[in-house]
Amino acid sequence: MVPSDAAGPAAREAAAPRGRAGGGVARADIEAAADVLRALAYPVRLLVVVRLLDGEADPAELAALAGVDGSVLSHHLRHLRQAGMVQRRRDRGRVMYRSSGEVSGLLDAVMAYVAPGRSGRAAERTPAASE
Repeated sequence: MVPSDAAGPAAREAAAPRGRAGGGVARADIEAAADVLRALAYPVRLLVVVRLLDGEADPAELAALAGVDGSVLSHHLRHLRQAGMVQRRRDRGRVMYRSSGEVSGLLDAVMAYVAPGRSGRAAERTPAASE
């Protein structure tokens, strides 16, 4: 039995069944999906990942593209690396970033969701589309 609202969210969470969530999806998979979505929940991170789908870039290029300073970009790149969405390599002392191949399909699905009728990464929201 799940406690009533009076018991508070922590009690409801503790009493929630473990294992499978609705629709037969494992709870661990639901939590992993939420982690992925949280990692992309910032426009700077989305912009960086979309740019990296077109090829490698160094942090200076990514910071300029996103309009943020290096320390802010570093913070976002760390989260994207931890989520497995970008990879880093050193090339003669220079750091280069690239996207992991798996993220492309996810971004295409997100863009199709927010901009129906326009496909994949090329779909950009315009002010007219959001009205």
